Amino acid sequence: MLDRFLGRLNELTPDVQARITADLVRRFEPRIPRRMPDLQGYLVSVFADEQRKRRSRFAPRAQAGAAGRITVPAERFVQKKREGWEAFRTTALRVERSGVSALAAAENQAEGRGYAETNKEERPQVAALIITNNITVSFGTFVGGLTAGVLTTWLLFANGMMFGLALGLFRNYQALNYLLTFVLGHGVLELTAIFISAGAGFRLAKAMIAPGDRTRRDALVVEGRIAARMIGAVVTLLAIAGTIEGLLSTSSAPAAWKYGVSAASAVFLVLYLANGYLEARGAPTRS
Repeated sequence: MLDRFLGRLNELTPDVQARITADLVRRFEPRIPRRMPDLQGYLVSVFADEQRKRRSRFAPRAQAGAAGRITVPAERFVQKKREGWEAFRTTALRVERSGVSALAAAENQAEGRGYAETNKEERPQVAALIITNNITVSFGTFVGGLTAGVLTTWLLFANGMMFGLALGLFRNYQALNYLLTFVLGHGVLELTAIFISAGAGFRLAKAMIAPGDRTRRDALVVEGRIAARMIGAVVTLLAIAGTIEGLLSTSSAPAAWKYGVSAASAVFLVLYLANGYLEARGAPTRS
């Protein structure tokens, strides 16, 4: 009866499948303990074990055709079921270890697709939008200094929290590298620019809160001039970072290229800041 049921399982409606499956499991369970939650899987394992026993006892008769016309489709069904369940078990273990999001990220990486990819024709527009957005955020961080630094602090905290939450989420799903491949290409310059704009905002806040021996107006004028030069550098850095993000980070370029651009931008940034530091100290420079 079991081989007939398995041979016709795909022809039965779900209700009939469930009813007969439960009935057969109740019959076999007292003699053969069930060690899996899947009822149909249990029946298939029972049938497979019985077939192995029969082959070991009556192999010559089975070769002569004693198996009949009924066990052949059942055996084929069992084989297909085994393959399907093995594939499902492998996938389920991967999902259990990494999560569905990590599985999707890994599959995207395996297929050569990066995070937030954009069509080639749309990348210049994306770059322009990114540059505009980043400059807007930086100006907000800068002008926030006029609120005694409260708005500047809040914007830094909010953006830092969002970025940190994104990193933590991807890390929890074992997909941190997938995100970093997108971020690192432009992130060095972009994050530095945000911090510089915050520093400019805090200069304004200091002029308001602690002007020293100057009037607040004079302090704001002096510190505002310095902050304006800082914002000029910020705009330049964000223009470069936005171009990298829009044209490279959103492309299907190899990760090695993106890491290389990240390293090159870090070297450029160090040289740029070192040049300013030496100039401020009055030391001669070559650049």
